[in-house]
Amino acid sequence: MDNESIDRTYKALFVYTIGFHQLINKVTTTLGKNFGIVADIWKVYITLLEHTCEYSHRLLIGESKLLR
Repeated sequence: MDNESIDRTYKALFVYTIGFHQLINKVTTTLGKNFGIVADIWKVYITLLEHTCEYSHRLLIGESKLLR
């Protein structure tokens, strides 16, 4: 990847991660720290991620040289 693509990817991951984290914090505050609902939100997120990928991200993550 070129440096611009790496930078854009990093920034996008950071922005969306912070936004999603804030959403989950708001949900837990509103619902009195109901962590069962938080777990359900993460399950839906993972399910959507799996459905939008054309490949197995688990396989790719396991093979990534960055994580070794």
